[in-house]
Amino acid sequence: MKNYTRSIILIIILIAVTNIYSATIQCDPAAADYNTGSCRSSRKTETSDVQGKNRNDGWFKFNLSSIPAGSTINSVEFYGYVNDTNWPYWSMTPVSNDPVTIDASTLYTDINSEATNGYYLFRDEPEDFSTGWHNYTLGGNIVSNLQSALSQGWIAMGMVSRDDSRDYYVCYDGWNESNPPYLLVDCSIPSSVDDPASFSATVYSYQQIDLSWTKNGSSDDVMIAYNTSNVFGIPVNGTSYSAGNTIPGGGTVLYVGSSTSYSHTSLSSPQTYYYSAWSVNSSDYYSSGINDNATTPVSSYPWTQDFDASTSTPSEWSNDSSDPWVFSTSATYGASSDHTGSGNFAWVDDSEPYTNPSSLISPPLDLTALSTPKLDFYYWIGTTTSGSTLYLDIYNGSTWTEGVESYTMNNQWDQASLIISSYSSDATKIRFRAEEQTGGYNCDLCLDDISISEGPADPIFGIDPTSYNYGSVFVGLSETQTFTISNEGGGTLNLTSISIGGTDPTQFTLDGATSGSLDSGESMQVDVIFEPSSDGAKSATLIITDDLSDTTNNISLSGTGNDATIDTFPYTEPFAGAAAPTDWTNESSDPWKFESS
Repeated sequence: MKNYTRSIILIIILIAVTNIYSATIQCDPAAADYNTGSCRSSRKTETSDVQGKNRNDGWFKFNLSSIPAGSTINSVEFYGYVNDTNWPYWSMTPVSNDPVTIDASTLYTDINSEATNGYYLFRDEPEDFSTGWHNYTLGGNIVSNLQSALSQGWIAMGMVSRDDSRDYYVCYDGWNESNPPYLLVDCSIPSSVDDPASFSATVYSYQQIDLSWTKNGSSDDVMIAYNTSNVFGIPVNGTSYSAGNTIPGGGTVLYVGSSTSYSHTSLSSPQTYYYSAWSVNSSDYYSSGINDNATTPVSSYPWTQDFDASTSTPSEWSNDSSDPWVFSTSATYGASSDHTGSGNFAWVDDSEPYTNPSSLISPPLDLTALSTPKLDFYYWIGTTTSGSTLYLDIYNGSTWTEGVESYTMNNQWDQASLIISSYSSDATKIRFRAEEQTGGYNCDLCLDDISISEGPADPIFGIDPTSYNYGSVFVGLSETQTFTISNEGGGTLNLTSISIGGTDPTQFTLDGATSGSLDSGESMQVDVIFEPSSDGAKSATLIITDDLSDTTNNISLSGTGNDATIDTFPYTEPFAGAAAPTDWTNESSDPWKFESS
């Protein structure tokens, strides 16, 4: 009987601890001297600022008390604000001694002993490495070391400048500066209360996000918290929370109760709001929590993203690629400066590994308040070699349209403008999709000064190309050119007549509609075929009449007929050149060669 009872107890314990959940917990340094700082081998030199400069090396001591007992550490990410730097080579190292109490000589040795072997992070930064926030996933033994450090409640790590120089250096804000460092620790935590069965966050407007959930099988109450970063602490079992309370480690309580929905109002835009939902039982014990997020759309126009101050992906944008867009003042094989001459811009480095595509996606845009939404941006692609392509994709709130426009090498800043009325919704997105050339490395793709504004209310006639020369075409053969007619303004552009006129109208043939109607942002295509019937220069006009005060748009067409018929005899061809003679054809996958022997 005893053995049977013990087996039942064992089963119950296993069930209780198998409800494991993941959480990301922020760990900060304590707000006291030497929880961050700098030292030389002889003395501690800074009580907060973390310096890898001029024989100084630094340290960080992080408080781990917000990580619940029994947690399993999965990964660790460091966030720090660089306040001074010049082309540094540096490492982040394990530190076993307590930097607050240990002497400078022992601490300095501890910091430096694993700078090139056994480190958490080893960095050779580029020359344009800049001040500002930087984050890194730590490696080495950080997971096991932090796991072991949970029992003592802190972990320390060194910051070593391997240059050991006053010329090449890196310095981070410490606990007492404006931007203190922190760790984001991903861990698994046991819980015995089941999560809500479902939870979702849905944008209602640019100022409201609606939250809804289904209770767990025990019909436990639910607690909802939010944050503007994806960081939530762990509710303390046995503690009762109410709206407005802060959860230790991150998150502000919005709601606690028995309902199954809540509207979060008076929000900013554009802004991503993160939410966590926990079941809470009658003893105030909490489940592991489930998460969702939603982004309120841009709602005020004109709206601009110039990337001038961006050193990483701007807030509310997404940067989807293992070879992402980067942000700096110059590209390697592209723009040498920002479009306006100062500040940063976005670019994709055309080099291995080629992990196409690299997609930079805007926040959602509520375009419903604009009658004629207009998109403008500047792009620069390549220097001397072509091959890379920038594609513009647009999401209309339900589906993506890929390749709305595409752009290739231009070796300068050019402006692109288009009316996007046909994609208007309360959640429109713009995707800049970079496809690198894979046969080289010198065709970077650059992007700057994106804006959305109210476009012109009246229709505007547009055509591409605005004229065309077919070149030389053999008599009896033909060449075709496609013309794209568009309404680059608002309203409706009515095309009352499309025809061929001018000097030689019989040498050119229209293939396509002879009239049409285009709403804002819409386009249509017609083909014009050049088929010369005789030798010599030919010209004509593609005539398009619209209802804008009965305007006639004349598109110049030209080409040369080439009659290669031999009519003078005797005729001799000496094949004196290295290629097929003019007017001869050489059609084969193994063509004729022209050589002297």
